[in-house]
Amino acid sequence: MEELRRQLSKLKLAETRARKSPRDEPVPPAPGTEVVTALGVPHGHLDDHGLETRGLEHPGRYYVGCFKDAFDRDLPNLEKLFFVTPKTCMTRCASTANKFAGLQAGGECWCGKTVGKHGATSDCLQRCDADSSFTCGSGFVNDVYFARKWDSP
Repeated sequence: MEELRRQLSKLKLAETRARKSPRDEPVPPAPGTEVVTALGVPHGHLDDHGLETRGLEHPGRYYVGCFKDAFDRDLPNLEKLFFVTPKTCMTRCASTANKFAGLQAGGECWCGKTVGKHGATSDCLQRCDADSSFTCGSGFVNDVYFARKWDSP
């Protein structure tokens, strides 16, 4: 029970960090801090400009966490994409008025307005088929990001 309370507390912290800016984008954490997933697992390190050190304008700054899935889908809308990366999935989900984008099984893009009904996990281990520098969940596990439109996915 205590573990569940800690996970919920960390999820609330992640939601607080994602409060909306005047431009309706999540506000990234302060420069020089770690981005932490819903389970408290570090997900990269931000440089002095608020960007992950692994790349400029990195989707990691919009990362929510790793969440379990089931046949009763956490993110119910499967989007048909041929080149699935965090940016392409986030853009597609934002264009269909969804709040969250989930990458699953190395190359699936799932969208939805809520996330977390099956709980958080740390099993987001499968590399994306289209870009192996990212993980794309695994079987019935989603790497979840806030949906956001990118100029060039």
